[in-house]
Amino acid sequence: MVSIGIALIPYFKTEAVRFAYGNETYYDCREMWDEEAGKHYTLFIFIVTFALPISVLTFVYTSICWYILRHNTPGNPDRVRDLAQWKLKIKVVKMLITIVILFAVCWLPIHIFNIIVWFFPPNINNSRTLYMTYVFSYFFSHFLSMSHSFINPFVYGFMSENFKTKKVVRVESEKAIDENAVQTSAHGH
Repeated sequence: MVSIGIALIPYFKTEAVRFAYGNETYYDCREMWDEEAGKHYTLFIFIVTFALPISVLTFVYTSICWYILRHNTPGNPDRVRDLAQWKLKIKVVKMLITIVILFAVCWLPIHIFNIIVWFFPPNINNSRTLYMTYVFSYFFSHFLSMSHSFINPFVYGFMSENFKTKKVVRVESEKAIDENAVQTSAHGH
């Protein structure tokens, strides 16, 4: 319900605003805030969608890493087994660190962009270069934030041994099924 409430705010504050560029007239969907309300909303969104999640991710993943690295394998010490376990622990820690860094890299630019727009509004009307920089920054920061949703599966896929093992087992199973199907059809069964 909270996310629906947050999502409804821009719905009620957005309007299609007419503007001219060169000899052409365009429309831009903009959130229409007075200056103070816009700044407060921008900070609210930054806290709720970036600062809070990155803090929680960092705290939880640091706790997990701390637990993993301090936890000893039960039983008598075995140098080979313990070394293999340590390498697996390091891989998990690297994966968790990567997830936190990717979250920051993907989401921070859009928040920086929004903070700059609201707190240090650029005058882009008189310069094509500034306008194009603004447009590029807008789309690039949005692309990065949206790309976060498809990056995590690749991180898990490339850095998780369980994922790799299950993928290999599935591929081998599919291969065996295909070979069996070919043999069955070749024998007329």
